[in-house]
Amino acid sequence: RVLFNDLLRLLCNSKRSQHESTKSMLDKVGWLSLNQLACEIRLIETWKAVYLEDYCLNEVFERVDSRISTRASNKIRLKSNFKTKIRETSFQFPSVQLWNSAPIEITKAQTESQARGAIRKFVKECIPI
Repeated sequence: RVLFNDLLRLLCNSKRSQHESTKSMLDKVGWLSLNQLACEIRLIETWKAVYLEDYCLNEVFERVDSRISTRASNKIRLKSNFKTKIRETSFQFPSVQLWNSAPIEITKAQTESQARGAIRKFVKECIPI
């Protein structure tokens, strides 16, 4: 993370003593923070697993039964049946949590390009730096 911030400072021609915020430097170069990048990757890979038939992660995620009536029944939701700490720190558990909290524009996107656009917007606006 320190190296990432140092690279931002280099690209923005800013010194530590100037105390320029990370957000302003990210906006200048048009990048996402490391946290936002991680969330973007999780959401893209989860979307692929849900929508692409022959994708390598298809078996990792399990959909919630759509016959169960919930207030979010119009969204495609995924199960998170985790009982151990090891699973909670895996790729799967936080991906399911992030997917289930994502807006319907992401979970119902019909093409990968639509999903990527909605994911980028959501991550940039809602995920902290």
